[in-house]
Amino acid sequence: MDGRRCRTKITDFAGEADAGDAPALRDYTPVKRLALIACLVHKARMRVRDDLATMFCKRVATKIKKAKMELEEIRLAEREIIEALIGNYRVVPKGIDADGPAQPALAKAVETTAETRGPGCFGRGVGTGAGVGEP
Repeated sequence: MDGRRCRTKITDFAGEADAGDAPALRDYTPVKRLALIACLVHKARMRVRDDLATMFCKRVATKIKKAKMELEEIRLAEREIIEALIGNYRVVPKGIDADGPAQPALAKAVETTAETRGPGCFGRGVGTGAGVGEP
């Protein structure tokens, strides 16, 4: 017998054993009864294994979803910290030397930040230091 017919026979025997009750199974010969019960047990084990795999996949998907949400919260918190640091960095070179060598680097940082984040991404004037350390 090839594999396909064996699977079909196992399924048929399992269905036959499942449909019959104890008195009906007593009518079969001991060998046939044993074969029917073995097929029924095999199918039940397969069903349980499939259900367990499904539960595991659902559990892992839930964990992944929760981890992604936590990661996004961490990213947002880090973004706020970085934006505050950049805002503070803009104030420091202006206070040290308004026409010094740090001004081209500051202008480049402002341009890069504006290109990456878009205009007005920090909620204050770009390069003015407004809202950082000022009342």
